[in-house]
Amino acid sequence: MKLFFYTLTVCILTACNSNTILKKPENLIPKDKMVKILTESYIARNAQSVKNINNERNINYLSFVYKDQGTDSVTFNESLRYYTADISQNEEILKLVKKSIDEKLEALKKVRDDIYEKKVDSLKKAQEKVIEKNIALFKETQKKELNTKIDSIKKTNNFLFSYALIKLEKKLKDSIGIKSLVDKEKFIKEINQKIDLTTKVKNDSIDKSIEKIKKLQQEILEKKIEDIKKKQEDFTIKKTREYEQQKYL
Repeated sequence: MKLFFYTLTVCILTACNSNTILKKPENLIPKDKMVKILTESYIARNAQSVKNINNERNINYLSFVYKDQGTDSVTFNESLRYYTADISQNEEILKLVKKSIDEKLEALKKVRDDIYEKKVDSLKKAQEKVIEKNIALFKETQKKELNTKIDSIKKTNNFLFSYALIKLEKKLKDSIGIKSLVDKEKFIKEINQKIDLTTKVKNDSIDKSIEKIKKLQQEILEKKIEDIKKKQEDFTIKKTREYEQQKYL
């Protein structure tokens, strides 16, 4: 874009240039103001193909430049012919215009890059919150499922061992018929040991089943977290590329 302007400006000024010394116009625009007008004119010409806030294109912004600088096209053209009649002034103005445009372009690039970085940073923070929310929701769902499964395991094992325990507890009543105190104590002790052993087997079975379920749930959780992060990472990369492309629109 800069090359286009420089080439165009050189062509215009060279076409107007001659060794003829022109009379200084009464309303000669000062050199520094000419640099501003030429710089803004370049921006105005390039802005014609860009949509404005009203979604309009091909607007002639040059009149706004003249109005903003307190001049008109006639006064500008007269001053331009006067300055371009002198090669040294012509070159000086071109250098100043180039410098001014370069500075504006660098400033615009910085603004553009800052906007891009803020968008990307905001996107990443938003996605981090989405990830945290989705993981929290999945953990809550898993917690409810785990509690339901644990209750089911306990009920199943209690049912499976209930008959054996009831049978053993009934046997304790048989101790009433044992006359010998020593034999009675021995019998009660053996039955209680069997009850304790059966209860332990039941509890071990419950614990192992719960541990197995928890391990499986943890594996599912880790896989889900990985999937959630990958999905959001892909989304972030896609949006970041879109933002990057928008930098040059």
